[in-house]
Amino acid sequence: MVNPLFEKYWNKILPKLKITSELKEKVEKIRKEKKRKKWNTENLSIDDNFVIKYPGYKSDPCNEYADFVVYYNDKSYEHKEIFQILIDLFKDKPEDCLKFLKEVVYGTSSEIDFSNPIPKEDLIKLIILISLQEEINYPPPKLGLIMPFQKIFEICCALKTGENEELLNLEDSYLNNRKFRDFNDENCKKEWESIKKLLNEIRNKLRKIKQEFC
Repeated sequence: MVNPLFEKYWNKILPKLKITSELKEKVEKIRKEKKRKKWNTENLSIDDNFVIKYPGYKSDPCNEYADFVVYYNDKSYEHKEIFQILIDLFKDKPEDCLKFLKEVVYGTSSEIDFSNPIPKEDLIKLIILISLQEEINYPPPKLGLIMPFQKIFEICCALKTGENEELLNLEDSYLNNRKFRDFNDENCKKEWESIKKLLNEIRNKLRKIKQEFC
């Protein structure tokens, strides 16, 4: 079972982010002028309280699709902010962290004591949209959407096992590291392989949708 929001949002954003000759010209002009305020000028409503703005500053006129930024209630969110929300949310109940991650990926529902300014359903949507941003910017053979989920999983395991607690500091050296952090806990390893397999299946579906769209 896969959360249907991956495909739903993917189908919605692809047509708008396709780099047409007009958008390519715009991206080339902004990059040449180096005026950051000219990025993210186009809006696309995705869901209640969710908007993406594009083209993002990572947009490359040589790529097929433009980068974008996710806004929730008029605020943009970066990966690091999402990771910190999860750390604060689950530091005293680490067993719920992995349950939540599975809800995001599988689209299932579980009983979690969820006390956060962002409602659970909206945080799930936010994570999925940010992961799709990674898939746009880093398509196969790069890690794409696997990367943010890998980081979230590592945070869950660090909270649960007490191993690799330095990950919870969210230093740039860790956030930019693509290699999966090893854990002695065998259950963590097995869980990650299972989730990673499903994420790769999701990527294959998204790639097929992109090919059909082209």
